[in-house]
Amino acid sequence: MNNHIQTLYPALFLICSLLSFAQPIKPQSPQAKSAPSRPKVEMAAWSEKEFNDLGITKEAYLSMGLEKLTAAEYKNLLDTLVVRDFIAESKGKTEGRQEAASASLTYSCGPPKLDEASVSKVSIFVESSSDTPAELMSGVRQRLRNIPDVQIVFEKHEADLVILVLGFQDILQNGQSMGYIAATTVKIPCLSRLGGNDSQFEMYQDGFLQATAGKSITELVELIVTTLDSKDIEVIRKENAIWKKSLQNLKK
Repeated sequence: MNNHIQTLYPALFLICSLLSFAQPIKPQSPQAKSAPSRPKVEMAAWSEKEFNDLGITKEAYLSMGLEKLTAAEYKNLLDTLVVRDFIAESKGKTEGRQEAASASLTYSCGPPKLDEASVSKVSIFVESSSDTPAELMSGVRQRLRNIPDVQIVFEKHEADLVILVLGFQDILQNGQSMGYIAATTVKIPCLSRLGGNDSQFEMYQDGFLQATAGKSITELVELIVTTLDSKDIEVIRKENAIWKKSLQNLKK
């Protein structure tokens, strides 16, 4: 038995030596994972063209804090504004157009030129004051009717020209007649429209003062009508000729 113990001593000595030098193994703690880096976010940038098209100045851009938006947020905002405007435009902005129409002022002058019949003659409305001699006005109307391409109308809105004649007989204190004097004014009838309200007005076209000597009024009548025919009526003739040619071209 002693022999067996002696045999085991070297082995036991070796085991104890190894145990005395052995160090406990500490478990390694897992390495802390580093936080992933955030991707760089692109921010909205001022664009003069884009924002000016939307009616937004740079000062307004800054005051509204739009520079704090990301590029993606800005794009969404821009798309929303563009789509909004497109939808409003597609719908015709009915309310806005009605409001604009009610606030806009338009006007037209003379009768409508719709067909060749409407441009075949010059339409004239004749008016006078109560102090103008009746024989003067009667003579002017009759003389105008004798012109083939002239017609007398009785509504101002149907006339190309409005003729106003203010005339009187020039009589001295002793009762002797020196002749007749007449002031003729030529106007164009017009129609103005503001919203749904229409009103008529007249634009001054021409005017002249004429006088004749003697007791006969016929000479003054002829002088007035001849002047009208060669000046103001002739202007309408030329306009009607242009209208007539345009209407004929539309039929081709």
